[in-house]
Amino acid sequence: MTRPRVIIVTVEAADCAYVIENLPSLSRSFTSVKIINLQDINQVSSTARHLPLKDALLREADVARQTKIEDRTVFSATHFCKFFERALGRIAKVPDDPFDFICASREGNEVDSEFPFHLRTFLRLCLKYAVPLDPVVSFIASAILMDNFLPGMHREPPSRILKLVRVLTMQGFNPRTVFQGLYRVHCQEVLPEGPYFQFPHPGNWCQLIEDQVTTMLLRMEVDNISSFKLRWHNLKAFGQDWAALKTTTTCLFCLRRKPEHMLCCGHAMCDTCACIFGEQTPGVEYHFDVFACVLCQLEAKLTIKLKPPTAGTCLLTVDGGGIWGAVSLEFLNALERAMGLPYSLHHHFDFALGTSSGRFAVI
Repeated sequence: MTRPRVIIVTVEAADCAYVIENLPSLSRSFTSVKIINLQDINQVSSTARHLPLKDALLREADVARQTKIEDRTVFSATHFCKFFERALGRIAKVPDDPFDFICASREGNEVDSEFPFHLRTFLRLCLKYAVPLDPVVSFIASAILMDNFLPGMHREPPSRILKLVRVLTMQGFNPRTVFQGLYRVHCQEVLPEGPYFQFPHPGNWCQLIEDQVTTMLLRMEVDNISSFKLRWHNLKAFGQDWAALKTTTTCLFCLRRKPEHMLCCGHAMCDTCACIFGEQTPGVEYHFDVFACVLCQLEAKLTIKLKPPTAGTCLLTVDGGGIWGAVSLEFLNALERAMGLPYSLHHHFDFALGTSSGRFAVI
């Protein structure tokens, strides 16, 4: 983030001299320090006396706005309010540490220590099946974009020309700054090895990914597409390289989480990717239909049922007792009929346990 720009207004010559004397120390804390002296020497009108201040305010506001556009920090009042709250909390705990806006924006969704594990798993599969370098770099870059520039995130309407191309300025900070602050250290941990991965220094490997992230983000802006669409197009373009890559420890759709659902083609995805790449089942909340695997383009036909965020863990336990087990079974049937829902009663429970004849009632 850039440092603030300051305009100092004085009405006395002594005040102006004091500011000039301390200007070097102020320059270390601010990007720009302007001094406007409103001392009325020529007995002009109040409007004329304040014209230099008006011009300076307008000029500095334009410069600050342009700087924010270039840094992708043109945030709304809602964003600034949330940043201010988190900055206050941070300063109250560690007043001497600088406030990191990028890390603050990922609070609750941090790039954790599992990312290198998932990245390493993917690279080992690429080495095993001799996947070329270019698709590998594109795969990782598009996954990073989808992770940080979330589908549906806030955007600023088209308002300027950049290199003669009208673009959408996506909020979410400069992609190079984001990569360097959140992902670079993890990518350095897993420098790939192999006959076609020839890097004299880990920085070269990271630079390839950083450049690809920046290029892909520009494509998102010019084509006005979401990070999900870009990820989908990228996976489809190199589908022949991903068809053989299969693992039960890493969701290859995002490279961020462990998979929880297995498709019929052998690829596995996590809950989050089920929401992104699937379609919501008509008339049913938190159910998503996956019709095809994005990695291999094969037909999937899988309905993934997610647990609602407001739902707790539901447990069904049924006692045994020989013939008395029939009573429990009949009670469950009566309960299902009374609820009158178009799906079976056992869908309401996360776990079901039974003893003796009760174990047959929970099947």
